[in-house]
Amino acid sequence: MQTTTIIAVAFVISAVAGLGAGMASDAAEDAKLLSAATLGIVDAITIAEKTVGGTAYEAELGTEDGTIVYEVEVIKDGKEFEVLIDAMTGAVLSTAEEHEDDDDQKHTGHAGD
Repeated sequence: MQTTTIIAVAFVISAVAGLGAGMASDAAEDAKLLSAATLGIVDAITIAEKTVGGTAYEAELGTEDGTIVYEVEVIKDGKEFEVLIDAMTGAVLSTAEEHEDDDDQKHTGHAGD
């Protein structure tokens, strides 16, 4: 019985340690993206709000097809839009109206089209 308890405790400790390492890895990746981005998040939000004509409520820095981007969520007239902005140039890469089913987005614009 005691062996089972020790194994269970060891498993929980290793799982928590692994989770902590994953979180540290995420923080390191976020720091790397932030240092590489030349556009600040406030500027990205401003660009997204002007593009859609609405109010931003969420913004996140990440990568899309190898490009560092801000994904900004904007509300206008009760509709939600996702605006992808190049974090190096400030160019709007795409604007998509979001629907209840996240897989069903209507793209309303894309740079280069």
